[in-house]
Amino acid sequence: MERIVSLEEEIRKFFFEKHLDFLTSVPQRRTQEIILASCAKGNSGKMTDYAEVFPGHRTTYGHFLSKGKWDDEKVA
Repeated sequence: MERIVSLEEEIRKFFFEKHLDFLTSVPQRRTQEIILASCAKGNSGKMTDYAEVFPGHRTTYGHFLSKGKWDDEKVA
């Protein structure tokens, strides 16, 4: 059966419903990629898991997670 709504769109809708729409497009996209890659491949805790599923390099995801600017109160 063909999906009418993509998994990416479902995740964007979830972010909106949970009032996480304060994330700009790049953090939303990276978060979506991490979620989808974890579901598709499993998560061993390595950035290469994400890079194998999506076109971003492993350092892109590592930089996003370690140096990204977060508003802890909004995310918590």
